[in-house]
Amino acid sequence: MRQLYIIPIVHTAADLGLLEEQFEQVKRLRFLQESIDEGKRRINQFWLDLRDSIEGWELNYSQLLVFQDALPTVGNSPKRDGGETPLHEGLELRIVRDLAGKGSPNHQLLLWLVDQGATLVGTESPELLVMEYEIVRKSLLSMDDASSPKTEMETELAALLHRRDQFIAKRIDETLQEGQSAFLFIGMLHDVAKWLPTDLTIEFPFGQPNRQQLVANSALKGS
Repeated sequence: MRQLYIIPIVHTAADLGLLEEQFEQVKRLRFLQESIDEGKRRINQFWLDLRDSIEGWELNYSQLLVFQDALPTVGNSPKRDGGETPLHEGLELRIVRDLAGKGSPNHQLLLWLVDQGATLVGTESPELLVMEYEIVRKSLLSMDDASSPKTEMETELAALLHRRDQFIAKRIDETLQEGQSAFLFIGMLHDVAKWLPTDLTIEFPFGQPNRQQLVANSALKGS
């Protein structure tokens, strides 16, 4: 049996890398400071509760893989057939350690799981992530430009999200072997489950997000 736990997550500013300052500037222009502070408090509480829950689970960490939203694939990867190609963790771990050091509770949790013996796996296509970065960067720059093609950008991002989900699902199928379990930490707008093979046992231990409601809300609100 191959077991996958899908854990929807909320991103913090520390997860945004080069876009963090630009994103924060847009929030300060659009929302009251009290609203921004409350959003950060709720997100921090979300991560405290999530970590407390996961640390309380009894897991065989030596057989646990960890997949992460926006963590690019590099180097070689483990094979489902038990092939000898080793997983190259160097760059993935450096990315996670860097973001954890900047205060990301998501990546701090990843490091804790690795310390327990779990295997961190590069999850996403670097090319698709670069494409999304460029679209989001342009979107943030044009946030206050009434003439900018926002609908076109939203359409591009939605199409790219589907491609990312397909890549992630394929990545999980290729690396998760019989007898292993895995965590997938993934943003709430994603829908990776529908692209996964039917032989995987999939659970949402913390529930599934209401994606229709999330799409209806502003991407900036509460982030």
